[in-house]
Amino acid sequence: MYKEILRKIVSDEVYIIIEKEVNKELLDYLFENILIKYNSLDKGHGINHIAKVIDSSIKLSNYFDVNKNMILTIAVYHDIGMIVERKTHEKHSKNILITDKELRKWFNEEEIIIMGEACEDHRASNVNEPRTIYGYIISDADRTTDINDMIERCYNFSKKNFNDNNEEEIYKRVYNHLRGKYGEGGYAKFYLEESREAIMKPYLKAQEILKNEKEFKEIYKIIVSI
Repeated sequence: MYKEILRKIVSDEVYIIIEKEVNKELLDYLFENILIKYNSLDKGHGINHIAKVIDSSIKLSNYFDVNKNMILTIAVYHDIGMIVERKTHEKHSKNILITDKELRKWFNEEEIIIMGEACEDHRASNVNEPRTIYGYIISDADRTTDINDMIERCYNFSKKNFNDNNEEEIYKRVYNHLRGKYGEGGYAKFYLEESREAIMKPYLKAQEILKNEKEFKEIYKIIVSI
């Protein structure tokens, strides 16, 4: 079951690594019981986003001596708390993971705690740094994005949650939010130097576009078709 889904959502490079290093029964459980829950969430936090985070987490994990089973599990669970509540979803993600008895088939209690803490530590707006290398990896992987993805996710969220705004107000909100989060000096930060080589190129290009509102607006118009 997992193979069909995996082929569609990750790069060939990552597919080979997962096939070689991740427990097959764990994969089946994650893909058949956890990943499908993201279908109920908005596009910004749906399966496409989780796929990018899985891909980037695995790529980044190759630079460190870490457990690939744990890396993949964290990536799958890190936003699952969205099904409970958005504002503190990272805490709900941690709770869902650490209380999932099925995971005890593949992980000991110490590993469960580390994975739960990584989920809790991943959010860009957190004031404290992650507690472990697993937290650093998921935090940086969660920032994997390009300008198209940034705009689409923020626009869809804004249309859903600020539906009394007109299109010009939505545009201003999207641009200001993205500059505040992803622009130079924004609160979405990368922790690991290895991320620059492994996953940051589209992000750095997006930062340059965010400096030039005229260029940004042209891309924005194409993506939202206005």
